[in-house]
Amino acid sequence: MSLLMEEYRDDSLCADCGGKCCYVYGPPYNLNPKKLHEDTTRAYGGGRREEYGVDPLPQKIHSHACEYLSEQGCIIPWEKRPPICKNYRCGLWRDMVYRR
Repeated sequence: MSLLMEEYRDDSLCADCGGKCCYVYGPPYNLNPKKLHEDTTRAYGGGRREEYGVDPLPQKIHSHACEYLSEQGCIIPWEKRPPICKNYRCGLWRDMVYRR
């Protein structure tokens, strides 16, 4: 059984917060680059760097930020992002959906 939800994209809801869910290397997510970008078996819902089509940024925008998060958002094309990045629903997203 997968813990991931079905992929969903709604640009009118997502990223209004500036990508707070992309600050994955600190609480509450506490992921690490190996689980997120070197997940060859996809055991954690991560991906594989070699599939992204872009190199990580030379410098992270924050110590807890994913190395693919720029000031303008994720640099990995949507269709190539790790599954967990496309499937995750934060509390802000859920609040916006249920207020509609």
